[in-house]
Amino acid sequence: LRTGLEAGAYGMSDGLTYVPAMFATTDELIMLCRVVAEYDGLYVPHHRNYGSDALGGYGECFDIARASGVRLHLAHAHLSYPLNEHRLDELINLFDTAEADGVDFSFDAYPYVAAMSTLHAQFPGWTQTGTTAEQRARFAQPDSLIKITEAMEVTGSDGHSGLPVDWTTIVIGGVPTPAWEHVVGRSVADLAAEQGSTGTRTAIDILLGTDFGASCLIFCGFEHNVRALMTHARHTVGSDGILVGSKPHPRSWGTFPRVLGHYVRDEGVLSLAEAVRHMTSAPADRLGLADRGRLRTGHRADLVIFDPATVGSPATYENPFRAAVGIDRVIINGTEAVINGAMTGSRSGHVLRHRP
Repeated sequence: LRTGLEAGAYGMSDGLTYVPAMFATTDELIMLCRVVAEYDGLYVPHHRNYGSDALGGYGECFDIARASGVRLHLAHAHLSYPLNEHRLDELINLFDTAEADGVDFSFDAYPYVAAMSTLHAQFPGWTQTGTTAEQRARFAQPDSLIKITEAMEVTGSDGHSGLPVDWTTIVIGGVPTPAWEHVVGRSVADLAAEQGSTGTRTAIDILLGTDFGASCLIFCGFEHNVRALMTHARHTVGSDGILVGSKPHPRSWGTFPRVLGHYVRDEGVLSLAEAVRHMTSAPADRLGLADRGRLRTGHRADLVIFDPATVGSPATYENPFRAAVGIDRVIINGTEAVINGAMTGSRSGHVLRHRP
């Protein structure tokens, strides 16, 4: 960690719902974050639980920040799954308490109700350890299958935020093997019904058939929570995009224009000026980019020139690859990278390094 930070890393991220990070203890994370704090870096967690203990997952991140003194940025914060639909006040109270305690924090969120992950990651963490061959063998063992099915259908899987899986909400986004392309864009529940099988058995068949390579969309969010978090002063816009697969999440193509078009112009959830702040100066300030994020003499000319009356995203879950509309040009470090929606071939961007 020190080697990375001294080389210019901006901080440390983790995925606490994923193997192997889910096996990290709070004390271990506090120890690591003390190192990050020495370099004035950011701790950017994908917190441990978005479902059965979502508030506890957020609370752990704030506890780590309090104990270590690290600056905190919550990655793709959302409040999803039915048991959390009406708990936004509790989350905001956590935010307010952390602010009162002097925790330096921010968060990002994407403007959609669906999440995206891998199908494999929804299964219990213990099934995902060891080599691929060992995992395959585990999914073939009768005793293991009983435990897996119990977790996925009844008691809850730690890979699925401690909840039993509602297979109607799990839609396959992409597969690495053409032989399984027919499952893309379909919910696991529909596929299971078509085959006269269970959701768990169908998902396991897809996992093994695609060599654990299938991605999935998870329709678990609520529009009112998306909107409320978007208006919070500490919010920044983030896409959390995954580009692979034939039907990945449209957020990779649509996040920023969707905010500007749908939520600003059409719905009035944010003012244009505030939305632009959430996309530019706010994240630049969190990262300490002193010469970026604002239109100011002497700053880097990183500009997106768009028409507020037409900007938007036609990307959908069914057709996620549609490019944004209403964006005239993109300028990176003073050089035009996009003109009239077409890339110029310019490669004027470069790696940014943290210099505390």
